[in-house]
Amino acid sequence: MALSYGLSLNISMVSSIQNQCTLANYIISVERLNQYMHVPSEAPEVIEDNRPPFNWPAVGKVDICDLQVSFTSMFYWCLMKQLMKANILKELKYQTDQI
Repeated sequence: MALSYGLSLNISMVSSIQNQCTLANYIISVERLNQYMHVPSEAPEVIEDNRPPFNWPAVGKVDICDLQVSFTSMFYWCLMKQLMKANILKELKYQTDQI
């Protein structure tokens, strides 16, 4: 009898804690909805008065001057492998300095 009472008390406590956690999740969900309702909207995707010319860009060239990037050597070799595989570095001139 005591064992049966102990098991039923344990089950009641577990279900009570589970219900409290579910209720807390619902309350947090409502709080998040309230926050998201007051987030300012983004700018429009296209601003008609500020569009580039119709024939832009006229030349497909990008000049990057004095770029300094730092990352681990393992990342460097993985990046170079992917860029070579994609044939992106065909005409790229670059120099690396060991730190």
